[in-house]
Amino acid sequence: MMVKMVKVGESKYDNYGRITCSIKIAELLELVKGEDIVEWHVHNGEVILRKRTRSYYGFDLESQDIRNRLISYEEDHMEEAMEQDLNPEERLRMAEEEYAKDRKARAEKLEKEKR
Repeated sequence: MMVKMVKVGESKYDNYGRITCSIKIAELLELVKGEDIVEWHVHNGEVILRKRTRSYYGFDLESQDIRNRLISYEEDHMEEAMEQDLNPEERLRMAEEEYAKDRKARAEKLEKEKR
């Protein structure tokens, strides 16, 4: 089974034993400096980063909002992740097709503006 994942960022492990959170992850989790806590978990052999959220009368509403944002981001960027897995020749072919399509649309738009 092949699992496709959308890369959101990367960080190097520094000399002080820290890893920096990418700006995009901070935005998606709506992290507030000095206030929010992130937790590291291990599940099914994967490391998972989660924002510690509050339960309201047994409902974790913020976690659901975060999940929806993450799913939306993933859906919007899955095509890019899949393109990275293609061999270079296939990516070039797809790029050339898309470029030709954009050039044609641009030429048609310019032609309409001339009329």
